[in-house]
Amino acid sequence: MAVTRSDWLEYVKLAQARLAQKQLQEAMHFAQRALAINPDAAMAHQVMGLALLQQDQPVEALPKLQKAISIRPDLVNAHNCIGRCYFLLGDLDRAEEHFNRALCIQPDHALAHFGRATVWLKRGRYKEGWIEYEWRWPAGLVAKPAIPLPRWDGSPLAGRSILIHTEQGMGDVFQFMRFLPLVKAQARRLVFACQKAMQPILRPTPCVDEWFPIDEPANINFDVYAPLLSLPGLLGIDENNIAQRIPYVFPDPVRLERWCKPIQALPGRLKVGICWQGSPTFAGDRLRSIPLKHFAPLGQIPSVTLISLQTRAGLEQIEPNRQIVPLHVLGELDREGAFVDRAAVLSHLDLVITCDTSLGHLAGAMGRPAWVLLPVGCDWRWLTDRSDSPWYPTVRLFRQKSLGDWSEVFREIAMQMRLSST
Repeated sequence: MAVTRSDWLEYVKLAQARLAQKQLQEAMHFAQRALAINPDAAMAHQVMGLALLQQDQPVEALPKLQKAISIRPDLVNAHNCIGRCYFLLGDLDRAEEHFNRALCIQPDHALAHFGRATVWLKRGRYKEGWIEYEWRWPAGLVAKPAIPLPRWDGSPLAGRSILIHTEQGMGDVFQFMRFLPLVKAQARRLVFACQKAMQPILRPTPCVDEWFPIDEPANINFDVYAPLLSLPGLLGIDENNIAQRIPYVFPDPVRLERWCKPIQALPGRLKVGICWQGSPTFAGDRLRSIPLKHFAPLGQIPSVTLISLQTRAGLEQIEPNRQIVPLHVLGELDREGAFVDRAAVLSHLDLVITCDTSLGHLAGAMGRPAWVLLPVGCDWRWLTDRSDSPWYPTVRLFRQKSLGDWSEVFREIAMQMRLSST
């Protein structure tokens, strides 16, 4: 049967359906079939761009999305995703421009609001950034818990009890729990709800009166609640009052003593823990995680001993790279709770070097020296064009100059480590 020009619409519909089902290769296949019939099918170009962006390929996605809006300037999703592409490529001016264009077309476009929030926060525009960041809820980026009580609006607590609940990853918990003492100073009682796996490492926190299991039912015994990442906006946090008191996360004393001798027994004058892989399920993980082979220059520095702080994902890279990245593996870590062993281990290390994952936040919250390696379009919390962090005084930042190029980053790190080891 001969292909007719009207068939391209059916292919576009199939492409959109596959995209909605996260079947990205099939979505691209049907979009390409539509474009073979009608090269000006704007929605097919948009599907191609969206699918490529979801595969962490912003460079490849950008021309597809730009082609889509050149044909149909009103494609709000294309503008939003162009903004996201530019954010990942480190061009915040163009990112904000396209988030704003999306909002001109559709003022309540939640993802564009959230994208603009990340631009503002990355630029240190905290006052308006925290407000805009609340769009994470209508954008569906965070699951909203069903709590049949009023949400705290920042007004004086006047002795009421409050539940603070976590909402995102473990790194976010380490970063934002610093604000709990400020809430406790106003409240009669502070209940903290977090993932059960994190409770062992966080329980020494003195301002928490009661622990609430966020991932299972429990009796409600508080007056109001607030999400953890909403606290900065409620408390009026800006760069001048971010740091609070550091350290505010502490290792278990028993584990601290347990790991002392094994770490001291390792050779080398500088003992450096490394982490190269974040969670593969995290959106954008391909851009932030670092193949272990890139750590090879560090393994060649005399007097430096590299110690694996990796758990689960990423461990499969150790054996194939053993010749170029000599690593000491301490055995299975954190079997009895998230970070309980690694917190104790890094207390005995001279330095932690990690990709942008929760371990960097743990080290910073503990006041331990850490170097965090960042991709070009890094997360908003690391700001721009600086090697220090107002969030963590003991953390130093090393940034990619071009997308995907870790070699220059590791040349700089190796040079700094050689200076430290002399």
